[in-house]
Amino acid sequence: MAASTTITFALIACTLCFMSGTSLARLTPNFYSKTCPQVFEAVGSVVRAAVSRERRMGASLLRLHFHDCFVNGCDASILLDDTPTFRGEKTAAPNNNSARGFDVIDMIKSNVERVCPGVVSCADILAITAFKSVVAVSITEYILVLFTILFSMFNSEQVNQPVSSF
Repeated sequence: MAASTTITFALIACTLCFMSGTSLARLTPNFYSKTCPQVFEAVGSVVRAAVSRERRMGASLLRLHFHDCFVNGCDASILLDDTPTFRGEKTAAPNNNSARGFDVIDMIKSNVERVCPGVVSCADILAITAFKSVVAVSITEYILVLFTILFSMFNSEQVNQPVSSF
């Protein structure tokens, strides 16, 4: 058992080492600092407005990025509309009537194009949108809700009860 665990760990470690050397591209927060320094604010202002109108839009925008990356990597292919000869991911069964926020992405893209025409890729817009969505809804809020739920379930009398065995 220990030998198979060691072999599995070694294979995973080797795979990760191999993969890290195969790509020289690095995602950095300052990638657009010279070519489009306003990109984060251009995205963030639209995200904040959308989240203030509908709180769950933050999660929907994050989910769009996840669904995009799930199929063939983070390439913004989820944003492609269907044509007579092409069926995109947007209307694919797992996303149809499920993935939402495309209208917000369109507004973000227009805003980014206004400040930096032809500079920022759609894939990067989705990634920055996901980041700004998390910031807009703030993890702190979710931690507070979680603690509220946990403490409301807490019963001091149950603490002294014996733990059941299965």
